[in-house]
Amino acid sequence: MKPQATSRLMRDTGRNRVRFLVVPVVLSIFTTSASHADLVPTGGSTSKPLEIGRDVEIRWTPIGVAAVDIRLYDAERRTTRVIAENVPAEARHYAWTIPADVPPGERYRFSIVASGSDVIRDISPSWVTISHSSAKDVVRNETEHGFSADIVYHDLHSRLDVESDVELRSIGVHTVDGRQVKSLDLPLQSRGASIDCSDLLGGVYIVTVHSAGGVRRTQLIVIRS
Repeated sequence: MKPQATSRLMRDTGRNRVRFLVVPVVLSIFTTSASHADLVPTGGSTSKPLEIGRDVEIRWTPIGVAAVDIRLYDAERRTTRVIAENVPAEARHYAWTIPADVPPGERYRFSIVASGSDVIRDISPSWVTISHSSAKDVVRNETEHGFSADIVYHDLHSRLDVESDVELRSIGVHTVDGRQVKSLDLPLQSRGASIDCSDLLGGVYIVTVHSAGGVRRTQLIVIRS
């Protein structure tokens, strides 16, 4: 049976929360970008956070069932995300790209559940941190075909700044589900602009920048509530 990936969220209950606390700790998590097998971001204050948009490989030990579901428990919001279902248990690993709608947090745990049940077989050994890809909210500078755009969100002023080396046509801000919340058409010869984001709720947003030449750049920003 082929594994099925999904983004379904489940609200945690008191019973499930207790079950998380009593299951033996044997799950480990490896970043697929790591060049050495001993790079194991399994959580804790000294571990490197996992990053939104990056690939993660979840590994587990044999657990005596044919298929498993992989879940991500968010203790801060008391929700559980189903990452994949019906994964062959003998595979012992699963690659997952952390999507943009996973909110940054410091109290996550991955779990391996026997398919068709809520019995947790493996769980990550300690709290895992998931963060935005930039510690300073500067998403990154991207250059392609001569188009470079710096996208910076300033928490202190609740302001989004965009600067480019080419003429820009428009800037838009969308929620991760595609709903537009900000739109700005720029005058001729504009190479940058600022957008007031003080009315936006905390979360992850998608910023889209259109150049006058018809090239588009899309980046993520995090607005903290």
